[in-house]
Amino acid sequence: MKFKLEYILIFIILIVNLSFRLFFVNSSEYLSSDFAYFHLRNLETIQSTGKLEFDELSYGGRALIYPTFYYYFLAFFTFFWKASIVLKIIPEVLISLLPIIIFLIVKLIVKNPYISLFCSILASFIPIIVEKTLNQGSIYSITLPLIFLMFYSFLYTLRNKEKVYWFVILSFILPFVHPSVFVFVVSMIFYSILLISESMPFKGLKREMILFSSFILILIQFIIYNKAFNEYGINFISGNLPTGLVINNIYTFSDVLTYIGVAPLIFGAIGIYLGMFRYRKNSVFLFTSVILSIISLLVLKLIDFYIAMMFIGLSLCILSGVALKQFFIYLDVTKLYRFRNLLIIFIISIAVLSIYPTFNVAYNLMDHTISNEEVDIIQKMGVRIDDNSPVLADEDEGHYITYFAVRKNIVDNYYLLAPNSKERLNDVASVYKSWSRALALNILKKYGVRYIYLSERTRLKYNIEDLKYVEDENCFTEIERLGGNKFYEIRC
Repeated sequence: MKFKLEYILIFIILIVNLSFRLFFVNSSEYLSSDFAYFHLRNLETIQSTGKLEFDELSYGGRALIYPTFYYYFLAFFTFFWKASIVLKIIPEVLISLLPIIIFLIVKLIVKNPYISLFCSILASFIPIIVEKTLNQGSIYSITLPLIFLMFYSFLYTLRNKEKVYWFVILSFILPFVHPSVFVFVVSMIFYSILLISESMPFKGLKREMILFSSFILILIQFIIYNKAFNEYGINFISGNLPTGLVINNIYTFSDVLTYIGVAPLIFGAIGIYLGMFRYRKNSVFLFTSVILSIISLLVLKLIDFYIAMMFIGLSLCILSGVALKQFFIYLDVTKLYRFRNLLIIFIISIAVLSIYPTFNVAYNLMDHTISNEEVDIIQKMGVRIDDNSPVLADEDEGHYITYFAVRKNIVDNYYLLAPNSKERLNDVASVYKSWSRALALNILKKYGVRYIYLSERTRLKYNIEDLKYVEDENCFTEIERLGGNKFYEIRC
């Protein structure tokens, strides 16, 4: 009966999580981020040509390297639905499987299905994961489940050696998914160091699996990204994120609390302490290593802060299981047992406080989804432009230009192998913020730009009401306006 109940409950968690996501997905016909349309263009390209090589529109034309496993997987479903529908639905199904994987990991560690269910609920509603994957067709919808499935396979194989083939299969699949799989390799390096430093067993199958998987992951990644590695070195892991973006974004503990949630931080931190210093659990060393590896990659500016918060949040959810197990063991042998129900209610209340902000994140995300007005004006301009000149738009709207207008952009937010991305980012920002008509014209002529897109979201980003030099109507003419969005044509 217990066996049936726990799996019924995890199935309910799956359905609730998926329903939560599909509710918001169906509230808009559009995807909720500019980068989602990069995925949609790539999926449609794979659907029609079967490969990705050169993007004629991004940055005015650039070489394109991006992992295609995700797109080939999604392309199968395009036999049944439109690519835009596939990108809205299938990634939500994939990321909804993540709580099941967290449940299996925690159950393997603490041997308590109800604590495992609690941790899977926490993992279902980590704010940063919702913010970065909901209605965006994000590649992390498949990357996160596969990486944590790899961790589960590693722990499970240590207990059931005959199942090692699952670990081997995942070792070959994972490097084709995304460069962030290097997190697994770096985590295993930290894990090995921790085991050796604490004089814990590090030999036999454990050592062989770590060496084998690390070698395969690194080798295949270098084969796929050899061109990017030759150009950027190890920085290709971060996708050539311009250093200015990293330096300008300063994050505080309150940001970490907001992105991860109260419950995972509290219980996860206690779980690290208990597992590392009191009970010396092998599995705790593993997920502590994940956190340490992420922090190291952050310090070295090799990973985006938001991606780092996803991995840390999920690792803390797993480690929360260790803290809760030890708490209930302690509770059973003390006089506090009489307050057991009240303490359980208190723990659940903390979890609810952690989950509640996720709904605000989801509503806020949908409020900032591209509107019908934005799509209409971009599509109208796409029809109106009668030459091959690029359109100047903010980096966070570059993929809107390439997808809806089917026109070249100057810059977008996929930087790997992008030509002079830092220089272009500075130039675009100067066009929007500068008071100097001469400076703006020099930049526009540099890239052969005839049209500038000024959206409401760009005005908010740069804190401007309008371009400051457009009073000269002989040179800058507003040719299209819809709501707070407009296009200017350069005529001088």
